[in-house]
Order: sequence, then C-alpha cells, then structure tokens
Amino acid sequence: MKLRTWFYLLTAPSLALLLALLASTIWSTHTFASQLQEVRRDGDAVVGIDRFVVAVDRELKEYATAIAFAGLELSAVGSRASTHPEYLASARREVDATLTLLKANLAADPVRPGTGEDETADVLRPEVLDANLRRMRRQGDSALRLARAGYLATAQQLFNGGDRAANDSIESPLEARMRVEERELEASIQLLSARGNVLGLLLLGSSAREQLGAAPVGLDRLEYGLHYSQAFSSLVTDYAEMLAGVSDANDKDQVALESQARAAITALSATYPDSEVPRDLRASSAEFNQMAVFGTTFRRMVLDGRAGAAATAFSTRVRQPVEEIALPRLDRITEGYRAAFSTCLVALWSRASVFDAALLLLSVVVVAVGVEARGCSHAASSYPWSSLRRPRSGSAPAISRRAPRAPASANWQIFSRASRRWRCASTS
Repeated sequence: MKLRTWFYLLTAPSLALLLALLASTIWSTHTFASQLQEVRRDGDAVVGIDRFVVAVDRELKEYATAIAFAGLELSAVGSRASTHPEYLASARREVDATLTLLKANLAADPVRPGTGEDETADVLRPEVLDANLRRMRRQGDSALRLARAGYLATAQQLFNGGDRAANDSIESPLEARMRVEERELEASIQLLSARGNVLGLLLLGSSAREQLGAAPVGLDRLEYGLHYSQAFSSLVTDYAEMLAGVSDANDKDQVALESQARAAITALSATYPDSEVPRDLRASSAEFNQMAVFGTTFRRMVLDGRAGAAATAFSTRVRQPVEEIALPRLDRITEGYRAAFSTCLVALWSRASVFDAALLLLSVVVVAVGVEARGCSHAASSYPWSSLRRPRSGSAPAISRRAPRAPASANWQIFSRASRRWRCASTS
C-alpha cells in the first residue's frame, strides 16, 4: 500500500497538470481553426455577393443598351445591334451562375443575430431572390419589346421602374449584407492576429506567423478589389442607361461612382511597393482613367441631344474595349485576390488542424500510460515480497511457492533404469 500511495502522490498531480495543459492547448487550437473556417465563410459570402451584384448590373446594362439601339436604329451600329441578344444571353447565364454560388455561400454562412445580418435575412432568402430576379427580367423583356415596337417612352418608363425595383429588392440588401460581412471579417482578422501571434509563435511555427501577418493585407486587397470592380461595372451600366434615356446625365451618383472607383484603385495600388504593382492592375487603372475621360465627353453628348454620336461613341469606346478586355481583366484581378486570401486561410487551418489532432493523440497516449502505470503499481503492491526474504537462523524454512514438479513420464523412467544398469555393468 505504501508503494501505491507514493505513486499516487508523485505521479497523479504531474499527470493531471500535463492533461490540463494539453486540454487547454487543444481547445485554443480548435478555437483558432474554427475561427479560420468562419473567416473563410465570411470571405466567400462577400465575394459571392459582389459577383452577383456585378452580374445583375451587367444584365441591366445589356437591357439598357438593347433598348437604346432598338430605339435609335442607327445604321452605324447596326452590325453591333445584331449581337445584342448574345450579349444579353451571356449576361443572364452569368447572373444564374453567380446566383447559384451566392445561395451556396449564404447557406454555409448562417445568420448571426445582433450583427446586422438578421435585418436582410428575409430579403436574401433563396426563394425571394429568385422571385425578385424573375420580376426584374419580366420588366426588362417587356421594355425591350416595347422599344422594338416603337414605344420608346413607355419602354423607358417601364425599364426605369424595373431598375429601381432591382436596386431596392436585390442590390441594396446585398450591399448592406456585404458591409456587415466586411466588418465581421475585419474584426475576425484582428482577433486571429492577436491570438495567432502567440499561438503561432509557441506552437505553429514562424511560417504560420508570417501567414497571419499577410492575412490583413490579403483582406485589404480583396475588399479594395471588390469595391473597384463594383464601382467600375456600375459606372458602365450608368453610361448605358444614359444612352437609353432612363438615367439623368447630371446625376451626381455617377460622379460618386467615379470617385469611389478612383479611391479603390488608389488604395489597392498602395498595398504594393511601387515596383511590385501587378501588370493587370496597372492596365486596369489606365483603362479606368480612359473611361473617366470618356464619361465626361459622353455626358456632354447626351446633354446636347446628340444621341447618334453618343451611341456610336458608346459602341466603339465601351462595347468592345470594356466588355471584352477591361471587365474580364477586372474579374481575373478579383479572383486572384480571392484565391490568395482563401489559400492563406486554408494553409493556416490545415496546420492548426494537424497540430490539434497530434495534441489529441498525445493526450490519449498520456492517459493510456497513466492507466498502465496504475495497473503496474497495483500489481507491485499485491506481490508477496515476503516470500523472497532469506529465512532467519532458527526459524522455520520458508514455504516454497513454486509449483510442484510434474511426474516423469513412463518412457523417461524406463530410459533412466536402463542407463543405470548400463553404468553398473560397465564399472563391474
């Protein structure tokens, strides 16, 4: 009993302390990995919202462009007018694809009460999004048919109402949800950096700490890129709506969009050293500057009533260079930022998950060793050590606890007798 008591006194506190340290580390690492997953879901939700809003803007732009060309019937853009159904069909496919992605991202990112997400939860349900999108397309198709039939004023009024409805029921709630997600992303990244610096320094290594340090920069680039993409696409849509006569050329929102896009591209370029700005980003900045110069001239044409010249300028300066070069380049830029940010989070999550599993396995081994040691101490305490002591003089001999010898077999007895007779005969 004394050996068992000493074993408990010496090993039990040490094992308990070791298990407590392991449990605390496992909990911290698991929490860190869970927060990384949450940040990744928030980032996917932000990207999905931005892509869908940009796709809806482009579909509205195609409706407005088709209405404008159907009403003007300019011979100079007749060859381009034949391609408008293809542009519109392509824009619709893009909206459908981004809507599917948005539904998946919103389903993976449940609404958290008290964060502002619950304010737009009802509007962003899948069935509500589908209904609003169908209503926008019905109004757009009806306006396009009226414009082709010669009822341009009625078509403009109908499309203007559909545009406002799309903005109120689709774009505004999505943009509000996007702002909430961005605030949550920034707060989560700051919390992860504060917790991960200690955890990465002590446990995950220097490479994890470097990845955590790069995460805020990656988030800034992603947000600036999304804002720039959305402002650029909205600006092009406004030009098309001015051409169709459903938007005022003196609208201050267009100036605000230009300022927003310019601020986003400036902030995005500032995240790089001067000599390391990507080539696509420089090219996109140059294309935006050209668009801003074109916008000033284009608005003047619309205000002066030169609809034919404005349509020709839009067709040659916006349709081909922007639709086929600038906007695809912008999509590649934002996709690159999304992939870089997601890769950083996945790498950190993988390291944290592997380390968490290793700690859990070590805890199981420690518990198994403790249980085995307890069994050994119990066996040692119950062993008859007194039987191994040398008997004292004058005392009775110790009783042997060895098992009795098994009797020899019959064959062995016969062999023993024969060998003794042979030895006796040889000696005589």
